[in-house]
Amino acid sequence: MLNRCFATSSLDALRVYFDPRTIDPVASNTALSFSFDRPGALAARPLHVLKPETDRSLAQLLDDDAVDASADDARLLRELIVSARALARECSQRDGEPALSLALACVDDPSFTGAMMFNVAATPKKAELFGDAALVGRCSFFAPCLRVEGIALDAGGGLVESGAQGLSPRIAGCVQGLAATPMIVAASAAAGFVLRLDRMTAQFVNSTVISPSLDVSLSLKRLFEAPVADAAYLKLHGTYVDAIGSGANATAAYGFSLRAGAELRLAGLPLASVAVEGATATSLSGTAGWNLRLQCSGKLRFAAPEGAYDPFGFGPSAARSEDGYLSFTGLDLSFALPPAAPRLTTTYRTIVPREEVSRARAGSFAASVPHGSPWFLCHQDGGSPEDLGYHAVAAPIPGGRLSGAWFGLVLPLDLMAGLRVELLFGFDAAGTQYAGARFPGAQGAASTSAALSHLFSIKFQDIAIHLDQRETGTDYSLLLRGLKANALRMELPEGSCNLALLPRADATGWYAVYDNLK
Repeated sequence: MLNRCFATSSLDALRVYFDPRTIDPVASNTALSFSFDRPGALAARPLHVLKPETDRSLAQLLDDDAVDASADDARLLRELIVSARALARECSQRDGEPALSLALACVDDPSFTGAMMFNVAATPKKAELFGDAALVGRCSFFAPCLRVEGIALDAGGGLVESGAQGLSPRIAGCVQGLAATPMIVAASAAAGFVLRLDRMTAQFVNSTVISPSLDVSLSLKRLFEAPVADAAYLKLHGTYVDAIGSGANATAAYGFSLRAGAELRLAGLPLASVAVEGATATSLSGTAGWNLRLQCSGKLRFAAPEGAYDPFGFGPSAARSEDGYLSFTGLDLSFALPPAAPRLTTTYRTIVPREEVSRARAGSFAASVPHGSPWFLCHQDGGSPEDLGYHAVAAPIPGGRLSGAWFGLVLPLDLMAGLRVELLFGFDAAGTQYAGARFPGAQGAASTSAALSHLFSIKFQDIAIHLDQRETGTDYSLLLRGLKANALRMELPEGSCNLALLPRADATGWYAVYDNLK
């Protein structure tokens, strides 16, 4: 008769008292099959414990050397409990996942009686219970801790029948799946990303699967049409919601959150890096493949300029003595994962700058010139800057027309009563920089005219940004050359008028130079 705690790594030794394969929750389980004599995914041999007494917990029995086990099995039991507890803390603190902690609760519970199995190989019978079949099929599952309750041993050490003494055997615990092949999507120029499946986790009670979750790592190879300089991974944790639909049309849905962000360094652009610090995601998986949509927030950091002119002023200083950044939301990444041709679609036009929680670099245009809330503009908004109504502006550094994929920040400036100009500082994938101006209401082709009312408008021949370096700092000014006013279809003045606007922290000053050309 078994009257003290017993531990063994031998299934044959366990079967002298108890054969877990014969109890109903195991033999008739429709969710999982278990191999009690085969190592799980962590390659440690399985270990089985029978605990008949209620005076002390398994942890206390180990401390008291009151477990009937060989020296090797006793050492293995201690190691498995330590490693399982560490993993349980990690899962709970990092992801809020209690599955393994709940499974391990019996280790410290004196009242628990029954069997505990550690590191038991497991195989899902119905992939849809755990999530996407394609993902589950790539995992090797094991149970870090499986407990059997509602069992008793007779005088000969055999299992009491389920119906006797009102006993009803029940199994419960946690299973984890590790990817047999780490990479779900191989790195390729066409895909532009690598998605790696790290782990799947689920609780189970008999044949009921509870709260399946998924851990993935995501590495972007290109962003803002530029190579990402290093293989920094975003860590995502997803919770399986449900299977939507049925049969061949069934779709597995997950809700994801960002577990760990990353700073993605870009090569060859004024935009030096994109720090992804927050993200929410949804995913759907069906017969056509897996689709993941990630909505990111974080910080944009622009490189410090070589000279004093600093149009992209949200970034660290040249010496990196002070950090600067432009907070943002709304970067949309959509991953389509059909087996043959995975692809990434990036939506930039939904980016929303949040200057109110940002830090501009000292001496930059944004830090020096009063302006309204900026917004993001790019080729996805409808063509070139000129197509969107912007007129090229002369700037202290050479620039050119933007082509292909381009991106930019728009800073609105109130120049004088009723007159506002939108300054666009942009760049394209080739690294070309651009400065442009648009007056509100401009439609289509670039225009340097602004209607102040139905009867009165002004226009300029061209616009330039001027930089003046003083001992007190850097001053920016806006030069409007060739000023003409149109009132009641009369154009004034007859000569030439140039206007200089000097935005400062408290007000905008201006002066004009007029030449009647006579």
